[in-house]
Amino acid sequence: MKRIMVAVPSREQIDVNTVKCLMKLERDSRLNPELSVDVEIAVGTIIHDLRYAMAQKAIDEKYDYVLWIDADMVFESDVLIDMINDDKDILTAVCFMRRSPYEPCIYQKMRLGMTLEEDEIEKYLDYPDNEVFEVEACGMAMCLMKIEALKRVLTLTGQPFFPLRNNHRTLGEDLSFCYKARSLGYKIFADSKIYVGHIGKLIADRDSYKALQRLRDV
Repeated sequence: MKRIMVAVPSREQIDVNTVKCLMKLERDSRLNPELSVDVEIAVGTIIHDLRYAMAQKAIDEKYDYVLWIDADMVFESDVLIDMINDDKDILTAVCFMRRSPYEPCIYQKMRLGMTLEEDEIEKYLDYPDNEVFEVEACGMAMCLMKIEALKRVLTLTGQPFFPLRNNHRTLGEDLSFCYKARSLGYKIFADSKIYVGHIGKLIADRDSYKALQRLRDV
């Protein structure tokens, strides 16, 4: 049996539609004898501290995976088994900004130089459809990690979610983790077959992004 902690860190209240999705995921997992799912919700003001505490708890309690889900996402309950079946150390669904231009929160390049001009940071705008593909960094709105990988990154970096800073840029806690994980040799993958929506004034998803792409091409 695979034990999964579904970790939901939040600065604010959790959207009711996200709660419904979490309840369905937890309920449907009970029908699968190969899965044991526990939903953990943490609320506070410093997200990187919340992520670290939840990661440490998952390690201490010997879970097999952590599935990070942001507090404003909607998704189908089969997302978990689809992500596990991809069998990657670190895997994200393709999630999108909740405001226009609804760009995907995945990066084709995430490389820091000595100056702002030497940085190579590129969103993966023309990602492949219906594939699992490598990225250099991602947000963690819907991100699955094997506990062995998470434990090694924590052990070797101390606090991998702490925002990475140099003299010209600060990365958020999610991109900082990716940067540090890649420095240890881990590859990060995205699965564009998995449908996830980001709750804003509308649900920002791949259809929103593709519609804007078509408008730009006119």
